[in-house]
Amino acid sequence: MTNDANKIAAYLITESVSEPAKVENLNVIKNNGLFYLRFESFLQDFNVLNRNKRIYMGEAMIPSLNAEHILELQRKQSWFGEAGHPDSDDPKRILTIDPTMISHRIVSHTATNQGCRGVIETLDTEHGRDMTKLILQHVEPAFSLRALAPVVKRGDGTSVIKTQAHVVTYDWVILPSHKTAYR
Repeated sequence: MTNDANKIAAYLITESVSEPAKVENLNVIKNNGLFYLRFESFLQDFNVLNRNKRIYMGEAMIPSLNAEHILELQRKQSWFGEAGHPDSDDPKRILTIDPTMISHRIVSHTATNQGCRGVIETLDTEHGRDMTKLILQHVEPAFSLRALAPVVKRGDGTSVIKTQAHVVTYDWVILPSHKTAYR
């Protein structure tokens, strides 16, 4: 007889369903004919239940966010996020950043047991220019994790991520799953 209470229920994570945080360090940058914004944002809570009824444990997410591929992308200034999550359950698409959909990059991040914060820059792409304009019109951008990870479903209907995930990015979304994941 198996115990279904701790059975792994899913591997694909695209959070998309947090109260707005106030703008922090919004900088307007004009450089070499480019115009973009740089700002700080809270990206995700750890160890709390989110809107999607998931709990991301800090002890699993901190090493996930400090994985070599994430650090390399940041060193190369190419840890990009897309405008919205991919409209696909295909793991190959989830693991791939579509250059035609990118809107921002995560310049740096800090992960503690409370959650993850990042420095974000809008990009001079179609979706990045849209993001820049919306922010200048006082829209608070929100972010949501895209990752692959074992998700343990619990008897109360909640799920927990307690082992290391393969983090892809934080996408720009309208209503994030973590109430604090706004700029």
